[in-house]
Amino acid sequence: GVPAAILGKVCETITYGVTASADFSSKEGPKLLRITDLTREGVSWETVPHCRGKLGAKSTSLLQNGDIVVARTGGTVGKSYIIESPPPAVNASYLLRLRPNRSSIDPNYLNLFLGSRSYWKQLNDSAKGAAQPNVNATTLSKIVLPLPSLETQRQLVLRLGNMLAEIEKARLAARTQLREISSLAGAIVFDTIRNSPTTPWL
Repeated sequence: GVPAAILGKVCETITYGVTASADFSSKEGPKLLRITDLTREGVSWETVPHCRGKLGAKSTSLLQNGDIVVARTGGTVGKSYIIESPPPAVNASYLLRLRPNRSSIDPNYLNLFLGSRSYWKQLNDSAKGAAQPNVNATTLSKIVLPLPSLETQRQLVLRLGNMLAEIEKARLAARTQLREISSLAGAIVFDTIRNSPTTPWL
């Protein structure tokens, strides 16, 4: 079978974000990535505010390409997002930062796992009985995941990427088709009403 590992062993670090305020007027210093900046379409870095206070550009808190942030609390608790080509930025305190150890795990594979049923089941099981759903570094570090070879991990990521691209193509085609059907239905209804002798106002 596929060997397993715990999350804490395949990450260089699992750290909390910085406690800082967003500064919407400043154009200097690193940006402050918040839970609200994470959308299904990704992060629009242009709209992410800067960080109030002094944080050096070489701070160990700065996000790196391939880091993964996980929401600690709130309505999206447990949701993850992989960081790609970020500007100088840090994550706010409501986000945990995972830094995968690339010698044992591919960041995209780890991000894939963090969307799986197995991940969510373990997370929900660990939160049972808690008054407020939340996740912390200790909880995350104990999550068990399958760990095939790096080559297999990359193949899985590639395969899923191709599948998602096909699904997205089908979704866009279906949306276009629905729009056309809706327009056609509207035109038919309108023509029917217009040609009716009971609607002389058209």
